[in-house]
Amino acid sequence: MNTAQEKTDRNKTRLLNII
Repeated sequence: MNTAQEKTDRNKTRLLNII
């Protein structure tokens, strides 16, 4: 089960990877 916190962490990591 994906929690909201996990989703946010994933999005943050994605943004960091893009930069």
